[in-house]
Amino acid sequence: MNLFHLAHARLEESPRSVMMRTAYANGFGSVSAMARAFGAKESLQPLAWQMKHSKLVGQLAGHLHLNGQLFQDSFYMQLGRTAESPVKVMGLAVPSANIRADAFSICPDCIKAGTHSSILDLNWLQSCPEHDCKLESACPQCRRPIRWTQLSGANCRCGFDLRNMPKKNLHSPSSHCLLKIFRAKDQVALDRFIFALKALRYTKQPNQTQKILETAARVADCDTEIFEELLGATKQLYPCLTLRPLLAPWMASEDSWIKSQVQLLLHSQSDIADAKGECKCSALRLYQDEMIHALKISQTKLRSFLTRDLVQREKGEDTRWTYSAKKLCMLLEQPTRVLLPTEQSSISGPSTQDCSTRLTIEETAIRLGVYPQAIRSAHSRGFMQTGVSKGPHGKTLLQVTAVDHFSENFVFIGQLASDLGLPRTTLSAKLLHLGIAPISGPDLDGGLITVYRREDINREVKASLQNVSHYKSNAGRKTKGSASVTGEESTSSTDTARALGFVLHDLKHLERQGFISRAKNLKTGRHFTSSSVANAKAQLEKMIPLKRFSAQLGMTPQTISRRFIQSDFLKYLRIGSKTLVSIEQIRRVQEHRELFMSFCEADEFLGASIGHTANLVRQKRLNPVHPHETGYISTVRLLRRHDVIEIK
Repeated sequence: MNLFHLAHARLEESPRSVMMRTAYANGFGSVSAMARAFGAKESLQPLAWQMKHSKLVGQLAGHLHLNGQLFQDSFYMQLGRTAESPVKVMGLAVPSANIRADAFSICPDCIKAGTHSSILDLNWLQSCPEHDCKLESACPQCRRPIRWTQLSGANCRCGFDLRNMPKKNLHSPSSHCLLKIFRAKDQVALDRFIFALKALRYTKQPNQTQKILETAARVADCDTEIFEELLGATKQLYPCLTLRPLLAPWMASEDSWIKSQVQLLLHSQSDIADAKGECKCSALRLYQDEMIHALKISQTKLRSFLTRDLVQREKGEDTRWTYSAKKLCMLLEQPTRVLLPTEQSSISGPSTQDCSTRLTIEETAIRLGVYPQAIRSAHSRGFMQTGVSKGPHGKTLLQVTAVDHFSENFVFIGQLASDLGLPRTTLSAKLLHLGIAPISGPDLDGGLITVYRREDINREVKASLQNVSHYKSNAGRKTKGSASVTGEESTSSTDTARALGFVLHDLKHLERQGFISRAKNLKTGRHFTSSSVANAKAQLEKMIPLKRFSAQLGMTPQTISRRFIQSDFLKYLRIGSKTLVSIEQIRRVQEHRELFMSFCEADEFLGASIGHTANLVRQKRLNPVHPHETGYISTVRLLRRHDVIEIK
């Protein structure tokens, strides 16, 4: 199709404005009408039509006699291969999600001048920085949203001339700041602005949109007072938290100025939480990198906290995981008036948990720095049982004094290893080498974690532990041939699964049903006796899956299962989701089918509709097989075949 005019971009003019002027000059009713004429598929989000390398723009730019190359240079450029890649706008990289796709925000003064600035395409702006007027996105006559792909010049779809739109004055410092950034080509300042929007949770607080934009603009403009104001407001929301979690959203920044401001606050402000304030730290939601900075832990440690239910997470509206903690103040390095196991002192005042004298299992685990299951195990072994009561929903509540007494007099092996800076896997062996025996543990009373008396581990023992190099231990990987094979010959679990044709997970089913037996005197993983593996292999070779069994009989697996498996007519073997049946039983099923048939089979045999055989039974013309009669099956009503043949 021939064109008579291609518009070329004016200074800072947006691609959509260029496209609209081109469509109007060539007599098309709208950009969508022009796109349909060139075979482009219309979209509700035509962001691609504003890109330099889109199919529509390429077709229009093919008119070289109209300076098509100059026309194509007027459009945005995608800085990547995917649709989510940043877009180059006025020389700066902008996230594609922040460019208005189809919505058209109009400045009345700009549209009177017959242009539309690229910066007005960004959804961060609420007002025009050139004319200080509010951007309008709906037609004042028909009240419908303005779509730039449907405009005919300056006229709405209803015919209203948008140049007559009333003007509403609105001065926005953030709009002026953004215009200054784009004109200065300051990518660092723009990145600082974008990061500030993320830290301030811009997308999740639509009722505070303008306030957040102004705050982000001050961050982008390097306003040194903004962080103190933000910190003061956040302290009022979470009085029980120290500075690190409050500043965590900003600690993840790579910007040098933001980093310097955060470090300045950490060193200048007093890092003391308000213990008298109400604990609201469970309402604080942080992203993964922010939670890591707040707790000063690694990503692996954060996963450990998730496993121990000390930290929770859920998917946010922007599909990212958000993390929270029931008692975040108790997980920090300097918690508010909460004693850790290393602080061997009595409680001097109320804790941050509403002055309660009782702790749940989870809160006790946070206080002692172990898994909740370890606390349950220790409690069941007789520890911390003084003053135990039941709380809401049947939760076990432990007395704070009992927990503190346990912390002062006893210690878990993990806690002790952390205090001494020694490996957990060998610490028990080293203590046993020095003559220090635990009072609870897997080898003593079945406890989940080994427990020691603190008084047994004095200064001399601690000093000796650092120098112990030769000791007897069962930890670590065993050398080849170290396992004792004093009993009968054995086969490893991997070889057993390969020999029997199963996966490793299914071996437990065979073991439970007595097909294979564990070998004794082996310490290097699961081993099974070679004789039981050979016997199991011989038995399994005589069995086939239910699907193959039913195929040989010309029946569906569901019919076989219902009639012969669920009724226990056949002996079968269930291995996980698989059902195995002996080949020898095929003849038995065939003989049964020759003597009996179900009601459905009888209907088909008689050539009648479904239910005909049931009517014959009600009329006493046929008698079904009753319990205790030969051939009776509990899951299906059967008839004798010769009786049905006589009826036919």
